[in-house]
Amino acid sequence: MSIVHNSHHSGVKAYQKNAKDAKVDESKSKSAEEVKVKEADKPKEDTFVKSNEYKTDVEKVNAMKANLSQNISAFKQMVQALLGNQSVASWESIGDLIKIDEATQLAAQEAISENGYWGVNQTAERLLDFAKALTGGDPSKIELMRNAFIEGFKAAEKVWGGKLPDISYQTYEKVMEGFKEWEMSAKMQDQTQSQILEQAKANGNGN
Repeated sequence: MSIVHNSHHSGVKAYQKNAKDAKVDESKSKSAEEVKVKEADKPKEDTFVKSNEYKTDVEKVNAMKANLSQNISAFKQMVQALLGNQSVASWESIGDLIKIDEATQLAAQEAISENGYWGVNQTAERLLDFAKALTGGDPSKIELMRNAFIEGFKAAEKVWGGKLPDISYQTYEKVMEGFKEWEMSAKMQDQTQSQILEQAKANGNGN
């Protein structure tokens, strides 16, 4: 048995042992996401206080920074938990590293299929949706969340002895494409808004 085989087997056992906890973590992350979405709908308080001139409210700014740090940490944990569960499903679908029954193997094969819950598309979509929810869709935070994803991915690799199943690397590419599309979409919106403002100014001058 090779070292890689042993490390993958150890990784499977480790994730199986903590599978229940990982699902709980994912559930908590989803709950946190829902809370963030609800909070985003609330009226935002002014981050400035009035005196003779506007001054930055240091406490609120620090709180915002702390929340961002917590969100980034939560995203890393989400990445690791999702990839861990995806990896378990992947190895269960093969059935050569762990002893499983036929029904479990078939269920795992379905789960990692193209449109399966642990497939590339759905897993990448959940990760990107979570990143957007945590940042309120703020495009200025894309680079932070992209780096957090990379760090979370590397942490998952470490648990698995340095290498994840192939499906996880396909998911990695899909998520990175998603970040790029989000970035490009934000730039296009900025350009469109600038054009509208310029046109409005031109029309105003024409009148």
